[in-house]
Amino acid sequence: MPSKSYAKNYDDTIVIGGPPCQAYSLVGRARAKGKIGYVPEEDGRHYLFREYIRVLDRLRPAAFVMENVKGMLSSTVESRLVFEMLMEDLSSLGTGQGHHYELMTVGVEDGKASLQEAGRPSDFIVRAEQFGVPQRRHRVIIVGIRSDLAGKAARAEIAVSGLTRTVSDVIGPMPDLRSGISRGRDDSSAWRNEVVEAAKLLASIHKGKEDGPLREAFSSVAKRMKLGAPSRRTASCLPDGYGTSNDELLRWLERPNLRAVAQHETRGHMASDLGRYLFAAVFGAVRGYILTAWRERM
Repeated sequence: MPSKSYAKNYDDTIVIGGPPCQAYSLVGRARAKGKIGYVPEEDGRHYLFREYIRVLDRLRPAAFVMENVKGMLSSTVESRLVFEMLMEDLSSLGTGQGHHYELMTVGVEDGKASLQEAGRPSDFIVRAEQFGVPQRRHRVIIVGIRSDLAGKAARAEIAVSGLTRTVSDVIGPMPDLRSGISRGRDDSSAWRNEVVEAAKLLASIHKGKEDGPLREAFSSVAKRMKLGAPSRRTASCLPDGYGTSNDELLRWLERPNLRAVAQHETRGHMASDLGRYLFAAVFGAVRGYILTAWRERM
């Protein structure tokens, strides 16, 4: 913790941010372990949270929001949990200079979100899908309210019931596009043929009695693709009814003054991956859940 403190409080300031996550994320930690001679204690990224605290100590804002990946809860250095070290430093911030910070989490109860006390580290995990974001992005978020203002913030709450939305809700109205083929000929005919062949193969693999719905779904895909498929990989035209929807989410997303859509384009894939994505999509639609991993059957 910095030894120098600043007397002025920035009562109209909120600091929002977080230290880089590479040292805490599961992927980053796995990569680090693969490095010869890697010593966590010598990796300064583990301690970058103290730079954030240095800013807080200087500004003494009314509130702060600190965000990071879930891996921060389990990341260790010096035989200690990084999150434990972080909470100790945050809890001592301002001690002896007038006001400390009340450390809160954003909790959801009875369809309302509010600042709450956390009983355990996992309580600081905020799930984006509970707030209308069509993505299962879970992050550690710590909200600090300066103690002289904490009483006012304790009454704040927002309604979040009914906000659960899907990716289809957001991009469903957009013009249909096809993905690309990254290797070999890439046109609508070649793409359609790859998908049809993958669907036929998947239908032939699922011969068991319990696989009937999957077999029928793959066969249906093959038939539909033969009749036609999206030919474009990019489109800038606005969908019909753009900007006129009564849906609350679309009213917020769409701008009636736009004349075209930007960045509505797809990426290319290996032809073999088209079959894998087809399997995952059809399996999810038929069984009602998505496989996070599956044995390769193609």
